[in-house]
This record gives sequence, structure tokens and C-alpha cells, in this order.
Amino acid sequence: MRQFSKKLIFFSSSVFVIDRITKIIAVQFVGRTMNLGSFVHLQTSYNSGIAWGIAAPFWLMILLTPFIFFLLIIWWKQAYAQNKKWESIASSAILVGAVSNLIDRIFYSGVIDFIAIGWWPVFNIADILISVGVLLGGVQILRYETLSKT
Repeated sequence: MRQFSKKLIFFSSSVFVIDRITKIIAVQFVGRTMNLGSFVHLQTSYNSGIAWGIAAPFWLMILLTPFIFFLLIIWWKQAYAQNKKWESIASSAILVGAVSNLIDRIFYSGVIDFIAIGWWPVFNIADILISVGVLLGGVQILRYETLSKT
């Protein structure tokens, strides 16, 4: 498990740094769009809402954020303690993405989004991490429920 811990810390730190660097670069290109084909565009925007730009009062986000972080950290600690690698990866991905987006909210008053694909709302690397983490966590929950029924 110790080797896994080092890899998880390295992966989490690396994607956090990549996310921060891409957002710093994206801020330099506000107001411009770069086409990466007919379907993918780089287009910087600031998301002051919650997921997918859904509007929410700032006070609600301030109240919910610590609670959500607390639950995520408990999930991560339990997964790690029980040697559940996929849950550890999932919770780490969600935490890294959430922390990076929280930094944006604190310093930019909104999350920096810059990847635009077709009709989907503009997003960033932290959003990808959160989505993949939720998907991995959900798959593991379904897997354990299926195994416990047999």
C-alpha cells in the first residue's frame, strides 16, 4: 500500500499542477476562442455558479463547501484504511478537483473554465477529475452492492 500511496500522491499533485497551469494560461486568453477542430474549442469563461453554471447564492456555496470537503475526506480515509484502491483514487480525484475549483472561487470569484466541446457547458481539468471520481466511486458502490447480494 505504501507504493500505491506514493503513486496516488504523485498523480494527485501532478494533475493539480497541470490544472492550475492550464487555468493560468486560460486567463491570459479571456475574450478569445481557439478552435481545435470543428467540435472542440478553447474559450475562457468564469463560472460563478455550481455545477454546469447552475446559479446558487454565494453564501450557500460557502456553507456547503466545508461540509462536502469533510465528507470527502472521511470517505478517502475510510477507503485508504480499508485498502480500497479505486475508492482512494476516486476520492482523491474529487478532492483535487474541488480544491482547485475552490481556489478559483476565492481568487477569481468564479471557476475558470476553458474547454468547450459542442453543446456541453464549458469545463476545465478539475471538472474532469471530479466527474471521473464520481463515476469511479459510483461504479465501486454498485460493484459492492452487487457482490453483497450474491
